[in-house]
Amino acid sequence: MADGDAARAIRLGLLLLTELVTPMHEWLDGQRMYFRAQGYTEPEARAMAAATYVAVFGNPIHAPPNGRPQADES
Repeated sequence: MADGDAARAIRLGLLLLTELVTPMHEWLDGQRMYFRAQGYTEPEARAMAAATYVAVFGNPIHAPPNGRPQADES
């Protein structure tokens, strides 16, 4: 039964982490859309949103190793 308890603890921990991270992704996407509406190009809007995120939360955003975002460029 200890294995089941450990798996449950891990599952609950991952669910909690998802709940904590998802709002930040939504906030960052909202910032990107805000800058797009202000007339910035998509790369500029992404950069402005990232700069705002770092200024507000103090956490740097690291680019993937190839320097290109993995998400769609909508």
